[in-house]
Amino acid sequence: MSLYDSVLAANEKLQVPAILVGNKADLLEKRVISKRQGEELARRMGCKYFEASAKEPRQVNEVFYGILNAVVEERQMEMRRKEAEKSMEHMSTGIDRYGRWGRKRSIVKKKLATCTVM
Repeated sequence: MSLYDSVLAANEKLQVPAILVGNKADLLEKRVISKRQGEELARRMGCKYFEASAKEPRQVNEVFYGILNAVVEERQMEMRRKEAEKSMEHMSTGIDRYGRWGRKRSIVKKKLATCTVM
């Protein structure tokens, strides 16, 4: 089980906001993982991939903004899901959000995602 899978299991989520960073990008001669391998892993995880070097500094700001954007996008999706659940709860009781009677519908609740910084 990978570290990312462990985070998902611990949070009981299907996905959490994440980015994958290949560090020490300035040390090309000591490279162990290719850029293509990093990009493929990020694709499987459903996140963005960056190669960064604090020494040069290369893409340090992009990494920081990348994780901020991932968290903000997840929070916005969470707010939309909560609003949708609220609307569905009103529908299941037969009363719409304006207090009017309507037809009943079943509710499908989804787990809300959270952010875990590793």
